Amino acid sequence: MENDVSYVTVQSFLLIYLFLAVASGETFIDFSLSNVFQLELFTNGFNNINILRASDSSIEDVKKWMKKEQAASVSSQIVAALVGSSDWKENVESLRQKNPQIVKWDTEKGDPTKPFQLKEADCVVCMFILDLISKTPEDFHSNILKIASMLGVGKRFFLCGLLNCTHITINGLSLRVLPYDDHMVRRALLKAGIFVLNFDMKRSNVKSNIVKYDYVYFIDAIKFRDVTTISE
Repeated sequence: MENDVSYVTVQSFLLIYLFLAVASGETFIDFSLSNVFQLELFTNGFNNINILRASDSSIEDVKKWMKKEQAASVSSQIVAALVGSSDWKENVESLRQKNPQIVKWDTEKGDPTKPFQLKEADCVVCMFILDLISKTPEDFHSNILKIASMLGVGKRFFLCGLLNCTHITINGLSLRVLPYDDHMVRRALLKAGIFVLNFDMKRSNVKSNIVKYDYVYFIDAIKFRDVTTISE
């Protein structure tokens, strides 16, 4: 899966590196595709790591990575080149020793991580996953609200995705993607009590049959108030 969309990840990599450098606290939640490079870079300052994934195959990918049964990804190789191979290896080993909790996100539930009770997070990272699990604009707003409910007031939220994406092909399978623009993202975040600090967009300049989109975006935001979540 990751190799098919790795160039999209690379395109947003420097933006992520810039903003996540400010993240710190006790509890970190990552809800993304199977990619783990963001964990390798920025979880040293956190003791409690929660990895959320929306599919069984993504969970298996993370478990293989934890057990060292999976080779370093393209994105991980970039991380190693950026921070230095020895520092990257130290970061990865430190992360594995923290024994992150891997949790299934069930889109059909009002409480998508039930029965697991996650600690309120100091930082939440969400990369590309909303593009795939949100079938309608209402789903998108609902998912943002559910994610925001896991975050403490005054804490950081980092969101990365594709604007006006029409299709993604993963492992030869064409997947339905919800096309949306930056205005919809801003409205959903505001309704969920999230204030945008920075909103960066990078125009697509890659011609590919695998994925078609207008921009990759990265948002650095902060939660300013609690909003009642949708009940089950």
